[in-house]
Amino acid sequence: ERQDIQMKENIKFEKGNIKKLEAKVVAETKKIEDAQTALSEAEESVPALEKQIAECTERKSEEDAKLEIIFEETKEVTEQLRKELEVKSQELAPLQQERSVFQNSLDTAQMEANLLEDAVSRAKDQLESAEQELSSLDNRQVEKRSELEKCEKELSESKERVKVAEDELKEVTEKETSLSKKSTELLTQVEVARASIQNTQGRSRVVSAILKASKKGGELSKCGVMGRLGDLATIDEKYDVAVSTACGMLDHIVVQTTAGTQKCLEFLRKNNLGRASFVPLDKMKKGAHDRAVETPEGAPRLFDLISPSHFSITPAIFLAVGNTLVAPDLETATRWAYDYGKRWRVVSMDGKLIETSGTMSGGGKSVQKGRMKLSNGKQGANAANVMSEFSEDDCAKLEKEAKEVQELVQKCRAQRRELSDEIRSLSKLIKTLSIKPPQLQMEIAGFDTTREELTKRLPSLRQQSTLSDADKRKRDELLKNVEKCREEMASCVSETSILESEVSKLQK
Repeated sequence: ERQDIQMKENIKFEKGNIKKLEAKVVAETKKIEDAQTALSEAEESVPALEKQIAECTERKSEEDAKLEIIFEETKEVTEQLRKELEVKSQELAPLQQERSVFQNSLDTAQMEANLLEDAVSRAKDQLESAEQELSSLDNRQVEKRSELEKCEKELSESKERVKVAEDELKEVTEKETSLSKKSTELLTQVEVARASIQNTQGRSRVVSAILKASKKGGELSKCGVMGRLGDLATIDEKYDVAVSTACGMLDHIVVQTTAGTQKCLEFLRKNNLGRASFVPLDKMKKGAHDRAVETPEGAPRLFDLISPSHFSITPAIFLAVGNTLVAPDLETATRWAYDYGKRWRVVSMDGKLIETSGTMSGGGKSVQKGRMKLSNGKQGANAANVMSEFSEDDCAKLEKEAKEVQELVQKCRAQRRELSDEIRSLSKLIKTLSIKPPQLQMEIAGFDTTREELTKRLPSLRQQSTLSDADKRKRDELLKNVEKCREEMASCVSETSILESEVSKLQK
């Protein structure tokens, strides 16, 4: 099978070669036919061409004979003209040589005269240029001195402005820092005010009225009202639910004296505001809260976890919570409440309360919280600010003041950026200006040097720009020589031109 395929390929290849050879045979046959046709045509044209050759040979012989006759006829005339041309050429040669000598003499004299005049002309040009430069030096020097003065003034002003700007920048930075601190404090006060308003929103109308009337200028301002008990102490945030659940007196109003309490009651009756609970501090039992108490397993008392804002309200806080214990969970609270012989009042961190009577309260989806101020782990409160009530107007004023301070901070920042940019630009300008004065001083000194050099050169240039008596005599002699050479040259040129014209005619 492989041999069969090979044979088929060979046959195909040979067929292709045969087609190529057949095409080549056809082409060669056509070439032979064309060659034979051309040969036949050439053989037919041979007799005619031979006849033309014979005619041309006969005509050439006739023309050669005519040319020989003409040459014989002009031979004598040509010989005579040739002799005349030789004579004229011999006469012309010395004249051309003489004209060349005259031309060289003329060129030499003219060149000497030109050199003398050119030296004077160059000296005049140099003198004029030096005088112009000298006259412009003063103006240019004045301009450079003015530029130097302006540059030094600008440099001095820039340096002074940088110092002022740096002082202003320092002042603005300090002012910005102070205002930023004040803004932070005001924002903190706003947050405190908002929190206070939020806390007071849940109070009864009676408590809010008492607290408002106890402010400065109010009807109860001199009654010694200290505030709501829950606002007069702080506790860590993790005990918020426990104290809000266990202390039912947090909404009681603390008053310094019994007389003040009576005035508050009269105020309620007078304004038909309803009922309220008060804690007069002067009737509080002294020392009860200072007694040492041994608790189950060293359990913490709620009283010990509360930080009063003022030591005077400590008895009121003890009255409100007593020896209530705080347990981490209900199981621990139950053990402390029942397993140690004495019944204890215990509240758990999640708001479960066990009374000494054995009753238990708590549960439900919600718990009490937010009834006492939170210290977020900070012990103690601000004793100087026992009254911490804020109205909507107070909060609005604080917000307005905070906004104004913040705007001032923004202005300070913008001014600080402008001053920083100005100082940066001035520093670059000072660096550039510091380079120019030495350069200008060198240029100004250079003007003095140039002036001195030009002043020294002027006498020499003036002398060179004017011909001396000897140079004038030499120039006059050279000019006379030039004129004489021209006259002699003109005579020679005239004779030479005539002979050259005659030679030219003979040559033609």
